[in-house]
Amino acid sequence: MGYAYHWIAPPSEVYELGGFDNIDGVNLEYYGDWGPVISRINLIAGATSTTSGDLAVSSEDHWVISWNMNWDWLTFQATYSESEVTVDGINLIADGVNEIMTASGFPLTSDQLNSLSMDRDRGYFSGVGLAADWGTFFASAEYTDVGVDDSPLNNQKKSWYVSGGFRTGKFTYSLTVSNADLPNNPDTVDTLTDDLIPAAPGDQNVMFFLDQAIAGAPDTFAEYSTEQLVDAINSTLIAGYDVDTYNFTVRYDFHPSAALKFDYSKQEADYFDVYGNTTSREPELVRIGVDLVF
Repeated sequence: MGYAYHWIAPPSEVYELGGFDNIDGVNLEYYGDWGPVISRINLIAGATSTTSGDLAVSSEDHWVISWNMNWDWLTFQATYSESEVTVDGINLIADGVNEIMTASGFPLTSDQLNSLSMDRDRGYFSGVGLAADWGTFFASAEYTDVGVDDSPLNNQKKSWYVSGGFRTGKFTYSLTVSNADLPNNPDTVDTLTDDLIPAAPGDQNVMFFLDQAIAGAPDTFAEYSTEQLVDAINSTLIAGYDVDTYNFTVRYDFHPSAALKFDYSKQEADYFDVYGNTTSREPELVRIGVDLVF
């Protein structure tokens, strides 16, 4: 698969799906010619379980419908998918927060506990893409919208990329611009930061009591410490970002079945914490790879 790409890897902003790259199930496919248009429709149904980072993720009642059409130099694809998503690690975080808040005299309400949990929540994916290849010149673009309803995670990720380039001899040059916008979930932020004592506004919120638990005597809930719990909240539940990526790639087809690729990327990234503070970074990455076809 990698050999066919003009990149070393496609833009992660669009193609990183949190582990749902494979489904165990059935696939029905229709393939036919509609005049000059080649059409292919896939309907997939099944389930999957995987590990994304340190989190065990499972998906039930997972179905996907995709439609691909090709006409001469132009290709169009549209995809829509839904599933019921459960993340046991997220539920462990919610139970840990509730345990500490109960000990502090402010147990979470059922709505608050639900807002921090992730058990059979509806997840969805929609995407459209266009690709044009005129031989010497080529271009492509994709847009995706991914989310999970009623979950504590950043509940809607919108991403896109635009790529174009040209071929000359054994060399291919391309430039790609991509973006991923993943805001923090406002319901999760409200649960963690809203005042618990309206008559005495201030810092009396969930995060305050979690910080107090860290500062006090060592304690544990399940197999994790309170400090690890807060770290998990900051790195998993509150991990919003807005990232622009600029990528330049040179491909050299030095053999009919092998290609050498040089890839340079630069990001302009903003990361958001639970209090709305922004941290900006501009990482750069250089990669060199060889793709083979056997």
